[in-house]
Amino acid sequence: MKKFVIGDIHGNYKELKELLNKINPDYHNDELIFLGDYIDRGPDSYHVIQLLITLQEKHGKNNIILLRGNHEQMAISNIKSGFIDYNNGYDTTYRDFARNNDSIENYLEFFNNLPLYLRMITLYMFMVE
Repeated sequence: MKKFVIGDIHGNYKELKELLNKINPDYHNDELIFLGDYIDRGPDSYHVIQLLITLQEKHGKNNIILLRGNHEQMAISNIKSGFIDYNNGYDTTYRDFARNNDSIENYLEFFNNLPLYLRMITLYMFMVE
């Protein structure tokens, strides 16, 4: 079993697909840990979110671990306040979801349910004869 840790995708769907093809994970046995910042700045946040949701639904939360980054946290704040932040790329994300006939507001629950951290404990056991 391998562990892959991926962070800061920032709406770069094409590059994410290329990375996944390059590392070629065994989705049934490997762990893919995504560190957040899936949205904003890049051109295709909508498809990044769709891909991550699909991967997790298909392969389970134990194999596809999605954590909340600060950009998902900012999206939660922006959705709740109705504010469109032009400084961190949220406006790009907002327009990208609209272009795909969806609304980022529909993903508030998804963003809220992303854990903030992952606790990992590795135990090693040695046998002495």
